[in-house]
Formats: sequence, structure tokens, C-alpha cells
Amino acid sequence: MGSDDRHVVEDCFGHLILYSDGSISRTKEIEFKTPLLDHEQIIHKDFLFSEQHNLHLRLYKPKSNPSSTKKLPILYHLHGGGFCFGSLTYPHHQNICVRLANGLQALVIEPDHRLAPEDRLTAALDDATSALKWLQDKAMHDGDDGNMGTWLDGVDFDRVFVLGYSSSGNLAHHLAVRFGGGGAAELAPVRVRGYVLLSPFFGGLKRTRCEEERPFEGFWNLEMYDRFWRLSVPIGATQDHPMVNPFGPSSPSLAEVALDPILVIVGADEILRDRVKDYSTKLEELGTNIEYLELEGEQHGYFTDHPTSATADRVIETVKFLCPTSDKHDPIRHYNTV
Repeated sequence: MGSDDRHVVEDCFGHLILYSDGSISRTKEIEFKTPLLDHEQIIHKDFLFSEQHNLHLRLYKPKSNPSSTKKLPILYHLHGGGFCFGSLTYPHHQNICVRLANGLQALVIEPDHRLAPEDRLTAALDDATSALKWLQDKAMHDGDDGNMGTWLDGVDFDRVFVLGYSSSGNLAHHLAVRFGGGGAAELAPVRVRGYVLLSPFFGGLKRTRCEEERPFEGFWNLEMYDRFWRLSVPIGATQDHPMVNPFGPSSPSLAEVALDPILVIVGADEILRDRVKDYSTKLEELGTNIEYLELEGEQHGYFTDHPTSATADRVIETVKFLCPTSDKHDPIRHYNTV
């Protein structure tokens, strides 16, 4: 194919373009109008967790623990971005981590992952797994490997939680399946106690009612979602790929998989609403300890785009049930719809 024959195959907002010859153009720096939250009680620092792929994670920690007799729980925040965008440097991701660290009084860890289409799925899941393994390595060395300083002092490796929004809600699901129930012996002494899936990004060839009747939100639309899937799934795969559709025709059965507690939250006015509800219903029918909440009147981005809103406050308060500041390991409790 000559250079004159090259044409655009996929265009994501002008920031990511895939051409017919397989070449990719990606904007290195994206300008955001989102202001950073100023919270002097939270400190952060970056650490390398994958030398092979030059991936970093960022730790957010309260400057002081209000209850010095209790260790801080650990919350992994996996950022969204349709598997094609996202970075721990994005201001809206930083704002969410600050809010979570302060609101939950927890150590928040946000890892980066490789992006599609340069690195298609399952690369992002492999990197999220490596980020958890990084914590295991630190726990096995009591958090001291010569580089960490005091960053992991006073944290509880026995109370780890994983929270993912949108595409990383998808990753959180697959991590839950990957490590199974009981915290997974292979992560010891790290113990994952539960997973929070905020508007998890799932798909499938068969359209849901919401996808057919509500293909547009204020910003997001079904065509955008389809484009992200085309860019992120393995070449030749469809939206029934197991990474996309956890209950699809080619997905492994979850009937015999023991899962740790899962909390799922979705906006009632989201395109993804039916798909997320169906996911939650099927897991509940399999006996999973799962809670499903709909946020009335909310669309995709209710948390990341509006981190100081009343809805964001309610999300954080709800997550507190899953990530308690006490040392008591309660399962997910039952909630009222918020």
C-alpha cells in the first residue's frame, strides 16, 4: 500500500488516530481544563512498578492518621479511559484519588497500564495484576526495599480493596475472577477484601434496551464505546470477547468461581445501565456477595467528572461500607439506593 493510499480508520477526538497501514498518531500531552483539588492533608509520590514496560503508580496518603492505633486500609484506584486513554497524571484522576484518600482515610494506589491500540487487551489486565503483585512484594519486605521510605508505614496489607471506574471497572471484575475468593493465596500476605465497580465498561454483540433506546448521553455515546472496543480488543475479536462480555458465548463459566464481595454502582441514565444491571443480576444468581446501586438521574462520569458533587459524596460514603476504617472485616452490607 502506498503512502497515498493511507487513510484514517479510527479517530478518537483527534488525540488518537489509527491509520489503514497500522500506524498510530497519539497526542503526547492533552490539555485539561479540570482544576486540581487543593487538599493539603494528602501527599503523593510516584514509584516504578514495571521496569519492563516503564509503568508507574502513584501513592496518595493522608499526612496524619486520625486514629493512630489503627492501620490505614489500602485502596487501588484503577483509572478509566476506554483502555485507550488515561494516566495517573490526568487531573480528574488525581482529584478522585485525593477525595478517596481523604474521605476513606486510606492509602490510595493508582497504577498506570499500557494503552490500546499499541497494546491491546489483555495488556491492561496484565499490568493491573502486576500492580497488585508489586504491593505483595512490598508487603513481603515489610514495605522496606530501600526506596519506599515511610510510605507504607502504618498501612494494613490485610485490608486491600480494588476500585475501578468505566474500563477499569471491567479490569476490577477480571481481577476478582483472576484471584478468586478468599483473597487469593498467591497474593499473600496481601489480602483483597472486596471490589468496587463504578459503571464498569462491558459490551456485547447483542444490543441492550438502553443501547438501542438511549444511544446518547450528554457527552458519551454508543458510537464512542464501539470505537473503544474496536481499538482495544485483539485483532479479529468481537464485542463478545471474554474481556468485553463476561457472560458472552465464548466466556468461561463463573458458576464455580468464588468471588470476593463486589459493589457495583451505575448511573440510572447511562447507556451502560442495562448491561451493568444484567451483569450484577447474573452474579447474584450465582451466589456472589454483590450489591448493585443505581444513581438516579446520573450519566457516565458522575464521579470522575464531578468529584466534589453531592453524588460523589454519596459514592464515597457508600464505599465506606466496603472499605471500613475499623479493623473488623465485614462483608458487603446491604445499602439503600442513593
